[in-house]
Amino acid sequence: MAFTAGLTSGLTEPITKALLEDYFYGKLTLEQMVAALGSTLWLDATETYAKSKVAVDLDGSADYLQYSGTSIGPTYTIAGWFEYPSAGHILDSQTNRGICSIGANIPSDTIGYWDNGSWRTSDSGSITVGVGNWYHLVWVLDFDANTVYFYVNGVSKGSGAYNTSITFTDFKIGSNNSGTSSFFGGSIDQYLIFNKALSSTEISTLYNSGDGLHHKDLDGTETFYGNIVAWYDFNTPPNFGRNYAEESHAVSLDGGANRFTSASSDFQFGADGTIGNEPSFSGVAWIKKNSNGSSDTICGNDGQWYFYDFGGNLIFGIEDVSYGTGLSNWRYRQYTTPLTVGEWYHVAFTYDGSRSNTGIKLYVNGSEVVSNAGAGGSYDAMEAGTQFGIGKASVPAFFDGVIDEVAIYSDELTSGEVSTLYNGGVVAPARTLHTDNLVSDWSFNAQNVADIGKDSYGSNDLTPTSIVEADLVGGKDSLDLLEVNITSANVTDGHIEGKAAGYDGVTLVTGRSGGVNAQQLTITEIATWYTDNYIRFTGSDNLDTTANIDLSGDFTIICRCRQSNIAESCDLLSTNTTIWNNNTSGKDVVLGVTATEAHTQNKWQTISIKSDSGTISFRKSKLPNGSGTRNATVVTSTTMTISDITMAQNFDLRGLFVVERALPDSDIALVEEYFQTLDVETLEVELSEVGVEVILEQLRAVTFKELGVEIVFEEV
Repeated sequence: MAFTAGLTSGLTEPITKALLEDYFYGKLTLEQMVAALGSTLWLDATETYAKSKVAVDLDGSADYLQYSGTSIGPTYTIAGWFEYPSAGHILDSQTNRGICSIGANIPSDTIGYWDNGSWRTSDSGSITVGVGNWYHLVWVLDFDANTVYFYVNGVSKGSGAYNTSITFTDFKIGSNNSGTSSFFGGSIDQYLIFNKALSSTEISTLYNSGDGLHHKDLDGTETFYGNIVAWYDFNTPPNFGRNYAEESHAVSLDGGANRFTSASSDFQFGADGTIGNEPSFSGVAWIKKNSNGSSDTICGNDGQWYFYDFGGNLIFGIEDVSYGTGLSNWRYRQYTTPLTVGEWYHVAFTYDGSRSNTGIKLYVNGSEVVSNAGAGGSYDAMEAGTQFGIGKASVPAFFDGVIDEVAIYSDELTSGEVSTLYNGGVVAPARTLHTDNLVSDWSFNAQNVADIGKDSYGSNDLTPTSIVEADLVGGKDSLDLLEVNITSANVTDGHIEGKAAGYDGVTLVTGRSGGVNAQQLTITEIATWYTDNYIRFTGSDNLDTTANIDLSGDFTIICRCRQSNIAESCDLLSTNTTIWNNNTSGKDVVLGVTATEAHTQNKWQTISIKSDSGTISFRKSKLPNGSGTRNATVVTSTTMTISDITMAQNFDLRGLFVVERALPDSDIALVEEYFQTLDVETLEVELSEVGVEVILEQLRAVTFKELGVEIVFEEV
């Protein structure tokens, strides 16, 4: 997926009759017409650019990342974006063997490779030391050709002999192999490893599409796609080393507070307590224990059923709380061979609904294990559970270790099906291997805390408790990098630009105004970027411009937004003072002037505000909505804040356009029409927003594509 520069780069002239004619005759798009207006700030959730997402900044004295996993070599390619304020090693596989260097032990204006005895370097003058000097650097190790090739910014910069066959399964990024010297002092972004010698064409493609090319942007048709070993975006601090080219991510639970919970209505197998009315069901997971505590919950529904580890012994049991709680009345099976701490296991239980421990089976690493049958008290049938959870249930304690790919089935899995799930590994999860009667699959592959509990297959999203970014770790056989002396403080602005929609650890976004008006905005906390084209502010986050905006005189603000509680008074735009807020009646208030009509709750609307020679005027859904004289509040040129971190409601933003002058109504209508096209939902606009006439006389088959939807008028 390619990304283009801001549209204003080649179109900044005022709207003229000639431009309008070009638009009418299809020579310009509506988007280009909006760009031609010029703007101080222009955001829309479909095309807001993230400035590099983020990169990892190494201090040149102690920081490095460590790779351990899949064997690499003897033919391979290393590529990435590097800021070069000081020299160092960016791949060091073994002492005196397999070293990729930027200016370390070689001329400072070159990159090089150590081939077990001597350095091969790029052409002199390939790079220049300096803060802010970003380069796309590529080392191509082609053992079949016995040559190492060097590329800088997509251009070949020399080659050298590559005669020693080297393969390795571990290396350091940012230091020598022992982590004691040759530290790289600079920023790294988009570090890529391929198990092939990339061609010059492929390297040119990587470089030229670098603005926006993240692993999630690939569509699988790229000639290098099948040769990707690892793709490090460095976008999720402090877990910079996450490999985006795999699904093997997991969540680490601390054994004391971390857990996931769902509503009590979820996973109620046999919830009515009726004898003989228990269905069959099963569960699977990948786990790695940090310790063998007394009882660590894998998953379960409180007061109904539990899958857990007791001192290293795997247990699944069903409970009848009508006779008493606390696992005093239950049926279970226990695998008495302890699981080894620090090792990954695929574990599973199946239950046939027979209300007996003979109907329970336990599996470890794809095979059924011999387990002891257990019983306590009286048991007729499971009653209603109180809450489903992963990592903790009411009786078993918190899980201490790493957990991944938890899946629940509404039938009794066969031994063959369990074996398939195990042999598929965590990179081929339940939702891709066996979907018959699959209810939910929690992959824990999300790159952020907000999404970590989402159900990858069904709709049973879980709520994380006490889960932080550092708890999102690599799963089994993961190629995630180990961060050494690296924390969230190592985050820096990276080089790559790309769409900001979605959870990508974005900390800085760039508006679409272009030129001298190009605005960058920092994100406080993480605003929720929805893939259906809007940003959600929930009260803990906002956007702040990094440059000043002057609203002391005339200005125009146009916004496509939605509010979940219009009765909550909150600031929507602020500079040194509140510019725009809504009152408890749901009406817009700007510098002492109140709009006539209130917002419509939970509905997308376009709000336009103009300050013209001391008069504030409002438009709502393209219609006038009151006006009045601006008060004497002193407004200075300063940074602008979008949203209010103290509000309790959801404020959804689809588009925002700010200009430091009063636009004529015709130009305001142009932006309003453009923002309206960003909608992707079914038709929910007011008739006043349509702004067109449809004449049905002699109409046969007209397709009307306004508002982001398609309406077909059949022949009448």
